[in-house]
Amino acid sequence: MKQEHFRRNLPVLISDTKEALEAIKNDASGRTNPFESLYRIVFRLTIRMVGPTEIAEDPDKLEAALKMFEMIDRSATATSVIFPKLPSPAIIQRTYAGTRLYMMIDSIIKKRAASDEKHEDALQQMLDQGDRAVRIVEFIVGALFAGLINSGINAGWVSGSRCAYCKSQRKLNSAR
Repeated sequence: MKQEHFRRNLPVLISDTKEALEAIKNDASGRTNPFESLYRIVFRLTIRMVGPTEIAEDPDKLEAALKMFEMIDRSATATSVIFPKLPSPAIIQRTYAGTRLYMMIDSIIKKRAASDEKHEDALQQMLDQGDRAVRIVEFIVGALFAGLINSGINAGWVSGSRCAYCKSQRKLNSAR
């Protein structure tokens, strides 16, 4: 991705983050699991940068894409790595999720082609370069893994440890 793509999307990324943080703040329970809520924010921001705008802006499509991505992630078992050709439940699950994700993105590609609609997103860049749908899905899933495996988990840990640190500081300050 080019730096100009990031610069052009920065206001939308900030808006997405503010919207998600506001939803966390307004949650009736007053609590959140940072590994869940911040992971969802990172997922949306990553989709916004490497995938189609239609997924990032539609909560139902975003949720469906997240479920499929998580299904693909869970299918990476030791057995599936050691015996990649063995038709295990994990392999079947990964194939199912990958197919559904492919179908979702392929339908977006077909809608854009039918309407001559152009977007300022990574999908449009790949389409303009002549990439096929299979290659586009491979790229999006790979980029999601790269963006989420570390960033989503780290965001949760940083948030949790920061919160614990603040509580410890308050206890120390009140003991003085």
